[in-house]
Amino acid sequence: MAGLTNTPRMRHSGIALLLSLAIAAAACNPHPVARPPTDTSSPISTTGATVNPRILRTLHLSSKGGRYPGIFRVAEGAGWLAVSEACPGQCTDGPEAVWLVDTRTGKVLLKYPLPSLGCSNDPAVEGGAAPYLAVDPIRGRVYVASCIHPSIFVLSAQKMSVKEVRLPSLVDGLAVDGARDRLVLTAGRQVFLVDSRTNAITARINTPTAVSEPVVDGNRVFLLSPPRIFILDAENKRLRRSALIPTDTECMAVDSSLHRVIVYRGGSPWVTQLGEDGTLLGRNRVPDSLLCKAVIDPTLHVVAFSEDPGRLLILGLPEVNKVADLAVSDGDIGWLDIDEQQHLIYGTGGDGILVIAI
Repeated sequence: MAGLTNTPRMRHSGIALLLSLAIAAAACNPHPVARPPTDTSSPISTTGATVNPRILRTLHLSSKGGRYPGIFRVAEGAGWLAVSEACPGQCTDGPEAVWLVDTRTGKVLLKYPLPSLGCSNDPAVEGGAAPYLAVDPIRGRVYVASCIHPSIFVLSAQKMSVKEVRLPSLVDGLAVDGARDRLVLTAGRQVFLVDSRTNAITARINTPTAVSEPVVDGNRVFLLSPPRIFILDAENKRLRRSALIPTDTECMAVDSSLHRVIVYRGGSPWVTQLGEDGTLLGRNRVPDSLLCKAVIDPTLHVVAFSEDPGRLLILGLPEVNKVADLAVSDGDIGWLDIDEQQHLIYGTGGDGILVIAI
């Protein structure tokens, strides 16, 4: 069992009440009234669904000392998202923090200072933001991996508490399966399965090569290791099989309804589709302006790619045909995530996080 080091409970009862009210309001009003869209396109049907992408609002986030929002994850249906704070160079005015942000107003509900995070001092971390961040909306938790210590931080959004979970190795990838109380961590050539109720390691699975970018779909966990992808059976705690993928693959996304895996590289004119059993289903031509950022809405059967410069390209699945192209930012889209329940895409652009309905 991994050891636990508890940090002091945060004493902000008033903010805790605000957060509880925000979560309750999100449950009562899952479809808040939005401002008129700033960009429009004609509704296009894909696999029986209508896609009409439009920008609803921008969550303007700022902080003192030149800090800015980095990587984020949306707590689906919960009304908040978690953001890892980024610093240009080093955070000289205090420790790095993880923010909890109201997805309707952009209000920063909480800031968790994490002195042992160490990502702003790591030259391998672009922008200084913690690169490995995940949320569990069912239990109201945020998981973030340290860049300098073999540990992860477990933040409770409702209890206002933080725990540091010690691990055998530095973490280089993590994913949450809230429905099964399971956390998946990658560390080089090992995969750790963690019971999220107790924070105990329940399995250690060795892999032939180093793996990263774990993606969970039910009891399957997909692990990127070009020129292969490994498929882990988390229920039985063993590798099920592997499949060949293009050597230059950098990114992966999974469609849980069509049971397909999409792998690709930013700037490549091709994406490759695999079945969840590793069977090659084919390759599809795409614009070579796509970046290594994509999210899938499995209900609408679409995949949204960030496209250079500052656009969102939406393709229908499984044909990978263009259904919409939306200008969203003057610069690059730094990060993408999706709330599948509300069909909302979130992307960093300009001075905040854009909320886009599809």
